[in-house]
Amino acid sequence: MPRVSQEHKDARRREITEAALRCVLREGFHKTTMADIIRESGLSAGAVYGYFSSKTEIILALVQLSIGGTLSAVQQRLESDVDLGLAETLDDLVHAIDRLARDPEGDLTVVGVQAWAEAMRDPEVHEILAPQMRAVRALWQSIAEREIARGRLPSGADPEQVARVMTGLMPGFIVQRALLQDMDPEGYADGFRALLSAGVPAAEQGATAG
Repeated sequence: MPRVSQEHKDARRREITEAALRCVLREGFHKTTMADIIRESGLSAGAVYGYFSSKTEIILALVQLSIGGTLSAVQQRLESDVDLGLAETLDDLVHAIDRLARDPEGDLTVVGVQAWAEAMRDPEVHEILAPQMRAVRALWQSIAEREIARGRLPSGADPEQVARVMTGLMPGFIVQRALLQDMDPEGYADGFRALLSAGVPAAEQGATAG
């Protein structure tokens, strides 16, 4: 039997996850079944199960597609740009989210919203999403610690609590974008910059805003 290349395997996984995405956007996580995904993909049941043993595994792949890549890109920029602060990172993330929402295969941010809802009723999905949320928190906490050390946040600030607040800004952007459809990344980041500089004299804002 000829050996299947990694490129072929990756392409087949993408084919299956894209089929799953279409099903989820149409029916939601809860109503989507493996049979739906198999039918949508046009592949045999054996082919699909050869890559994913359950719907939960496919959900994990979709979460990685929508969150994992974004976090990785921001983490790389943090490592290469030592001056990146809270506002710049938020700007990066909301722009990345906006790009996900415009993906030609479907709005991946809607998948995120549905996955959060599914996690409230499905312990397996909760187990998938909780580590992703912790990774987002850890990213923000590392930035907060750096900003405190530089004096761009108060010395008494708790980086863990700052991280929790910053983490909450991401679902806020996603939900408002999905429901109200009037969100833009630049405006959201600018609004945060205004909050960050509240109470700082105008002459000092350029030096202290992160």
